Amino acid sequence: MAALAAVGLGEFYFVAQKTGARPYDLLGRLGAFLLLASAYLPHGQGVLWLAVLVLAAGSLIAPLLRRSENAALDLGATLLGTLYVGGLFAYLLLLRGLSDERVHLRWLPWPVPAGTTYLLLPFLATWAMDAGAYFVGRTWGRRKLAPRLSPGKTVEGAIGALVTAVAITVVFGLWFQLPAGHMVALGVLFGVAGQVGDLGKSVFKRQAGVKDYGSIIPGHGGVLDRFDSLLFCAPVAYYYLLALLTGLRFNL
Repeated sequence: MAALAAVGLGEFYFVAQKTGARPYDLLGRLGAFLLLASAYLPHGQGVLWLAVLVLAAGSLIAPLLRRSENAALDLGATLLGTLYVGGLFAYLLLLRGLSDERVHLRWLPWPVPAGTTYLLLPFLATWAMDAGAYFVGRTWGRRKLAPRLSPGKTVEGAIGALVTAVAITVVFGLWFQLPAGHMVALGVLFGVAGQVGDLGKSVFKRQAGVKDYGSIIPGHGGVLDRFDSLLFCAPVAYYYLLALLTGLRFNL
C-alpha cells in the first residue's frame, strides 16, 4: 500500500502542477506515509496525531522557505493529495486489520483471516462495477451521465455498475459468511461511492487537461486511474463492517 500510495501521490502532484500549483512533494509524502503507518500499527493513534502535527507545522514552514506567490494553492494541492491518496489507501490497511480470526470458506482447504475477506470485498465490487459499466454502457448506453466531467459515461452504464456491484458483493459476501441483507446494502453503497470516486477523478483530469494520471499500468493508465473507485469504496466498507462487527446491527 505504501508503494501504491507513493506512485499515486506522484501522479496526483504531477496533475496538480498542470493547474499551476507547486505541491510540496516531501511534506506530502511524509504525511501520507504517517497516515499509512497509523493505520498499520496496532496502536497508531499516536502516529496519526504525529501526522497531523507534521502537516500543520510543515504547512507553516514550507511557504516561508519557498516564498511562493501562490502559497495557498500550493498547500491546498499538497494537503489534498496527502489526504486523498495516503488517507484513503490507509483504509485498505484498516480493513485488513479488522480481524485476524480464521474462517473456513467452502472450497478452500485452509482457513483465511476474516480481515482478508473484508479487504477483498471492495476490490471485487469495484472490478465488477468497471466491467458492468463498460458492457452495459457500450451496449445500451444512450443518455449521458455527466457530459461535462466524463463524456463517455452514461446513465445506463451507471445502472449497470450499481447492479453488478450489488450482485458481486452479495455473492462473495455470502461466501465470506456475511449476512445477505447487509451485503445488499453494502453493495448499493459501493455502487454509489465508486462512481463518485470515478467522477471526482475526472474533475481533476479535465481541469488539468490530461487524459490519464499516468501510464504505469498498460491499458489502464496510472495508479489513480485504476484505484479511483476503490479508494472511495474502502472507507465505506470499513465503517459499515466496523459497525456490524461492534454490535451496531441493523435488521436487514
